[in-house]
Amino acid sequence: GAFLNGKPIRVSKTARLSAGMISCIGLVEKGRLAPGRALRALMEKADYCYGFMDAYSYVCCAAGKLDACVNLLDKPWDCAAGACIVREAGGAFSDINGKADVFNGSIILSNGRLHGELLRYFKK
Repeated sequence: GAFLNGKPIRVSKTARLSAGMISCIGLVEKGRLAPGRALRALMEKADYCYGFMDAYSYVCCAAGKLDACVNLLDKPWDCAAGACIVREAGGAFSDINGKADVFNGSIILSNGRLHGELLRYFKK
Protein backbone atom coordinates (compact mmCIF):
# COMPACT_ATOMS: atom_id res chain seq x y z
CA GLY A 1 0.00 0.00 0.00
CA ALA A 2 0.85 3.68 -0.18
CA PHE A 3 0.58 5.87 2.90
CA LEU A 4 0.91 9.49 3.95
CA ASN A 5 1.38 10.12 7.67
CA GLY A 6 0.22 6.58 8.39
CA LYS A 7 -3.01 6.88 6.39
CA PRO A 8 -3.65 5.12 3.06
CA ILE A 9 -3.61 7.27 -0.08
CA ARG A 10 -5.36 6.60 -3.39
CA VAL A 11 -5.08 8.02 -6.88
CA SER A 12 -7.82 10.30 -8.21
CA LYS A 13 -10.97 9.10 -9.94
CA THR A 14 -10.78 11.56 -12.85
CA ALA A 15 -11.81 9.70 -16.00
CA ARG A 16 -11.40 12.34 -18.74
CA LEU A 17 -8.25 14.16 -19.80
CA SER A 18 -10.34 17.31 -20.34
CA ALA A 19 -10.99 17.30 -16.58
CA GLY A 20 -7.44 16.29 -15.62
CA MET A 21 -4.73 18.12 -13.75
CA ILE A 22 -1.40 16.99 -15.13
CA SER A 23 2.26 17.74 -14.50
CA CYS A 24 4.48 17.67 -17.61
CA ILE A 25 8.25 17.86 -17.92
CA GLY A 26 10.36 17.95 -21.07
CA LEU A 27 8.39 20.19 -23.40
CA VAL A 28 11.19 22.72 -23.79
CA GLU A 29 13.95 20.14 -24.20
CA LYS A 30 11.99 17.83 -26.54
CA GLY A 31 9.63 20.39 -28.10
CA ARG A 32 10.88 19.99 -31.67
CA LEU A 33 10.86 16.18 -31.57
CA ALA A 34 7.82 13.91 -31.95
CA PRO A 35 7.50 13.22 -28.19
CA GLY A 36 7.56 16.96 -27.45
CA ARG A 37 4.90 17.67 -30.08
CA ALA A 38 2.77 14.88 -28.61
CA LEU A 39 3.24 16.34 -25.12
CA ARG A 40 2.15 19.78 -26.33
CA ALA A 41 -1.02 18.30 -27.90
CA LEU A 42 -1.77 16.43 -24.68
CA MET A 43 -1.25 19.57 -22.61
CA GLU A 44 -3.73 21.48 -24.76
CA LYS A 45 -6.46 18.91 -24.01
CA ALA A 46 -6.04 18.71 -20.25
CA ASP A 47 -8.01 20.96 -17.92
CA TYR A 48 -4.82 22.22 -16.28
CA CYS A 49 -1.19 21.44 -17.09
CA TYR A 50 2.00 22.68 -15.56
CA GLY A 51 5.58 21.59 -15.09
CA PHE A 52 6.86 20.86 -11.63
CA MET A 53 9.55 18.79 -9.92
CA ASP A 54 9.30 15.13 -10.81
CA ALA A 55 9.42 13.40 -7.40
CA TYR A 56 6.92 15.78 -5.80
CA SER A 57 4.55 15.46 -8.75
CA TYR A 58 4.71 11.68 -8.56
CA VAL A 59 3.61 11.53 -4.94
CA CYS A 60 0.91 14.12 -5.66
CA CYS A 61 -0.38 11.73 -8.31
CA ALA A 62 -0.34 8.85 -5.82
CA ALA A 63 -2.28 10.95 -3.30
CA GLY A 64 -4.91 12.03 -5.84
CA LYS A 65 -3.78 15.66 -5.94
CA LEU A 66 -2.76 15.30 -9.61
CA ASP A 67 -4.36 12.98 -12.14
CA ALA A 68 -1.20 12.21 -14.12
CA CYS A 69 2.46 13.08 -14.67
CA VAL A 70 4.33 12.89 -17.97
CA ASN A 71 8.10 13.24 -17.97
CA LEU A 72 10.12 12.97 -21.18
CA LEU A 73 13.48 13.38 -19.40
CA ASP A 74 13.38 10.90 -16.54
CA LYS A 75 16.10 8.67 -15.14
CA PRO A 76 15.34 5.43 -13.30
CA TRP A 77 16.70 6.73 -10.00
CA ASP A 78 14.23 9.64 -10.21
CA CYS A 79 11.09 7.71 -11.11
CA ALA A 80 11.32 4.10 -9.87
CA ALA A 81 10.09 4.89 -6.35
CA GLY A 82 7.32 7.12 -7.74
CA ALA A 83 6.20 4.34 -10.09
CA CYS A 84 5.99 1.92 -7.17
CA ILE A 85 4.11 4.36 -4.94
CA VAL A 86 1.61 5.30 -7.66
CA ARG A 87 0.94 1.65 -8.43
CA GLU A 88 0.48 0.85 -4.73
CA ALA A 89 -2.02 3.74 -4.57
CA GLY A 90 -4.07 2.16 -7.38
CA GLY A 91 -2.56 3.93 -10.38
CA ALA A 92 -0.51 2.94 -13.41
CA PHE A 93 2.89 3.70 -14.90
CA SER A 94 4.71 3.09 -18.17
CA ASP A 95 7.10 4.80 -20.52
CA ILE A 96 5.57 6.78 -23.41
CA ASN A 97 5.46 3.59 -25.49
CA GLY A 98 3.32 1.76 -22.94
CA LYS A 99 6.08 -0.43 -21.49
CA ALA A 100 6.07 -0.77 -17.70
CA ASP A 101 9.76 0.15 -17.56
CA VAL A 102 11.64 2.96 -15.79
CA PHE A 103 14.80 2.57 -17.93
CA ASN A 104 13.62 4.13 -21.22
CA GLY A 105 14.05 7.85 -20.47
CA SER A 106 10.39 8.72 -20.12
CA ILE A 107 7.55 7.93 -17.73
CA ILE A 108 3.83 8.38 -17.51
CA LEU A 109 2.26 8.00 -14.06
CA SER A 110 -1.50 8.20 -13.84
CA ASN A 111 -4.58 7.32 -11.89
CA GLY A 112 -4.96 4.40 -14.31
CA ARG A 113 -8.23 5.67 -15.78
CA LEU A 114 -6.40 8.22 -17.96
CA HIS A 115 -3.44 6.03 -18.89
CA GLY A 116 -4.70 4.72 -22.22
CA GLU A 117 -5.78 8.17 -23.33
CA LEU A 118 -2.39 9.63 -22.41
CA LEU A 119 -0.54 6.89 -24.31
CA ARG A 120 -2.56 7.50 -27.47
CA TYR A 121 -0.89 10.91 -27.85
CA PHE A 122 2.51 9.27 -28.14
CA LYS A 123 1.42 6.49 -30.50
CA LYS A 124 0.30 8.84 -33.27
